[in-house]
Amino acid sequence: MIALNYDIAQFTPKIGGYMVGPATALENFSLQVKAQDFKRRISGLLYPTNGDEIGEKLSKNGKYVVSRKIDGEFSLLCFDEGKALTVNPGGTVRAGLPCIAEAAETLRASGVRSALIACELFHRKRRDGRERVHDAIRVIRNPRDENELNDISLAPFAILELDGSLLTDWGAGLEKLAKIFENGSLVKSVEFERVESNGDVIRLYDKWVLDENSEGLVVWGDQGGWKIKPTHTFDTAVIGFSESVEDRKGMLHDLLVGVKRPDETYHILTRVGGGFSEKQRRDLFGELKESVAPSNYTEVNSDHVAYEMVRPKYVIEMKCLDIISEKARGGEINRMVIDWQPDDARWVACRRLPFVSIISPQFVRLREDKRASLADIHIRQIDSIVPVPDVDLKVEDIQLPKSEIVERIVYAKQQGDKKMVRKFMLWKTNKEASREYLPFIVYYTDFSSGRAEPIARNILPANTVEQANTMFAEMIEKNVKKGWERVV
Repeated sequence: MIALNYDIAQFTPKIGGYMVGPATALENFSLQVKAQDFKRRISGLLYPTNGDEIGEKLSKNGKYVVSRKIDGEFSLLCFDEGKALTVNPGGTVRAGLPCIAEAAETLRASGVRSALIACELFHRKRRDGRERVHDAIRVIRNPRDENELNDISLAPFAILELDGSLLTDWGAGLEKLAKIFENGSLVKSVEFERVESNGDVIRLYDKWVLDENSEGLVVWGDQGGWKIKPTHTFDTAVIGFSESVEDRKGMLHDLLVGVKRPDETYHILTRVGGGFSEKQRRDLFGELKESVAPSNYTEVNSDHVAYEMVRPKYVIEMKCLDIISEKARGGEINRMVIDWQPDDARWVACRRLPFVSIISPQFVRLREDKRASLADIHIRQIDSIVPVPDVDLKVEDIQLPKSEIVERIVYAKQQGDKKMVRKFMLWKTNKEASREYLPFIVYYTDFSSGRAEPIARNILPANTVEQANTMFAEMIEKNVKKGWERVV
């Protein structure tokens, strides 16, 4: 038994019987955790590579299970005693979609009592030869009519649980799903084949990805798993650089790069540390040292060395294996937007906005024929592959509501000539609609004039006022003992 009871009052009706709610409305809150854990685990097991490396990375005589990768929203299909819904890692619950209803009926007719099945929720009407996740997201967030909901399908690709039993064999799971959903209309398991050589994997890559424009392949074998997709290339502006350490001092460690938003601000994209020759590392480091510019924004590299920011005059071509639009456990990936102010020749931080994560970025070449203009380094290079939320918004037009203090309490204590102060604050951000902030913040500062580091801080976010009040009270109880006097 999985238990799919939920508080319907927390759900928002969309169209027809389709409604959306938070995972907190579920009686069985572990369903979101299972969705998160599965996605994180699978992401960790699949090695990203591209089609050109299949012959190198995969054994010639290996046995593999190869499936077609679907470009959709990862969702965990939860079924129990005839009822079904989906939960994604970000905590969005969907019920009443026609494809979910069909999945429930098919599972019931197959004699299944309960199941947890990993699926892609995708848009059936293909653009440019294949489905696109942003088409699915547009419909499931704001469907125009009931007919549009029939364009949304489910593609099951893995069984987590079936009637209380765990199924760990990937190939056996695909075969079981193919049999259950073989006559489906809105629900069809992903296409797959069992093959016995890397040559067969290349054949399927050529057929499914190159000829039919699918997103990629998922390949499982005795040696591990691979996510195989075409390589993406795009042009980016060099925003900053860091120096190598120890015996490689005086050489480039990596670059901080970004692309331009329509309002001419720069959205930081990623760090690029691979693909350079030794000569390029020496030459680029010398050139970039001559272009250092002041900035009120600081970012550090993997060695915790701060990037030196530079004037936006250099453009590089880079490539990557994959572009990810959300965290493994769900939720947006927020990256800083900065503005180059030519009159002052300096960088100014604006704010963090939703963007993407780049997998295996590599330097290709310096583009001396291009400059850091909107035409040459437009964010649409990324948005055309993976949708970027709010891509057309002007950063200066994004006005966030002011926070409001809910409670503020201060305690003081004197020990000889040493004064100690402990301040507790609880505030409502009023910014949860921006998706970057949680509704409440509990904040604690501890000042002691006798310590080497006199100020210590602790910040805890909270989703509800009840949770925030509990955390606030517990923080005071833990940190205020005998001898402290309340002063505010």
